[in-house]
Amino acid sequence: MRPHAWLVLPQQQSAEMPPADFRSSIADQSVQSGCDPALQPAFFLLIHRVVSLFFSFFIYRRLDRRDIHHRGRSV
Repeated sequence: MRPHAWLVLPQQQSAEMPPADFRSSIADQSVQSGCDPALQPAFFLLIHRVVSLFFSFFIYRRLDRRDIHHRGRSV
């Protein structure tokens, strides 16, 4: 009796490249690049959101203050 293909496939894959070597090669790449590629988009979005909230808050405060001063002068 010949074994099924789906029983042989995982053995061939593990013989070609064991999962531990695959994980260590990913870790080496992330160490060389400086940060984890899986965390890079989330980190960028977090920084972008904080910076945009910061600037929008200060621009809103400046426009609000200028509007109050303008109304105070005009009345």
